[in-house]
Amino acid sequence: AGIVIASFGTENLGGTQTVEDSAGLAIVFGLDALTFLISGLTLYLVRLHQTKISREDPQSSVWRLLVEGIQSCFRDIELKNVYFYMVLIQLFVVGPLLVGLPVFADVRLEDGAQSFGTIIGVNGIGSLLGIILGGMGLKLGFRSLGWAMLTIDSIIGLALTGFAFTNTTVFASAILFVVGILGGYLQVRVFTWLQSRTPEAQMGRMMSYLMFIFAGVAPISASVGGWILSRIGISDFFIGCGFMLFIVATLSMLNPTLRKLGPDPKTRPENQLLKHPSS
Repeated sequence: AGIVIASFGTENLGGTQTVEDSAGLAIVFGLDALTFLISGLTLYLVRLHQTKISREDPQSSVWRLLVEGIQSCFRDIELKNVYFYMVLIQLFVVGPLLVGLPVFADVRLEDGAQSFGTIIGVNGIGSLLGIILGGMGLKLGFRSLGWAMLTIDSIIGLALTGFAFTNTTVFASAILFVVGILGGYLQVRVFTWLQSRTPEAQMGRMMSYLMFIFAGVAPISASVGGWILSRIGISDFFIGCGFMLFIVATLSMLNPTLRKLGPDPKTRPENQLLKHPSS
C-alpha cells in the first residue's frame, strides 16, 4: 500500500489545486474493498457440520446467552484477569500506536508512506514467523504462559521506546520485526489457552468478548492518543507508550493469577476452570 501511494502521488485538480496522495489512496482503498468481497465469498462457501457442534438450549435468546457468557467470565478468576489485562494493553499501547506509527513515518522516515508500508510489511513477516513458532508449541523456557506473556510484553515495551532514537526505515523495520515475532508467538499461545479451556458451546462468545476488546477499546484509545500526540513530540510519545506497556506488564507480575497463568493448555484437563469456576 505504501509503495502504491508513493508511486501514484498527487492528483492535479486544475490550476493550483492538488490533493496529496489522492490517486494512490483511491487505488489502495479500491483494492481493500475487493478483498472484503473475496472474504464474503469465502464465508459464503463455509459449510457447518451441525452434528459436530455442541449447542445450548435452542430457545435461549441471544441476549440471555450473551449475559450468561459474561457471568461465566466474571466467575472465572483467570479469564477475568486476562481480559482486564488485554483492556489495559489496548488502552495504553495499541490504540496510541495506531496513530503514532503513521505520524512517525511521515515526520521521521525518509520515504514517508513507502517507509510506513515497509515497516508494517516487515512487522507482518515477523508476526507470521512468531505464529509459526507459537504453533510449534515452543515454550522458550518460561515456567508458565503467564510468565511468558508478561515478560514478552515487557520486552516489547522497551523495544517500542527505540522509535524515539531512530530516523531510518531499516532500524524501524528491525524493531517492528522483533515486535512482530514476539507478538505473533504470544497471540497463538494465549488464544490456544483460551480456546482449550472453553466449552465448545461457549467458544464463539468467549472469542467475541476478546475481539470486542480489540475492536472497541483501541479506536477510543487511538483518539486520545491522537490528542496527546498533537501536544507532544513523536519521541516523547513513543517513550511514553513503550514505558506504559513495560509498567503495565511488570506490575502485572505482582498478580499471582496472571503470572501463574497456565500450565500449557495441552497438558491441562479440558475445560477444567469453566466447569469449576471456584478453582
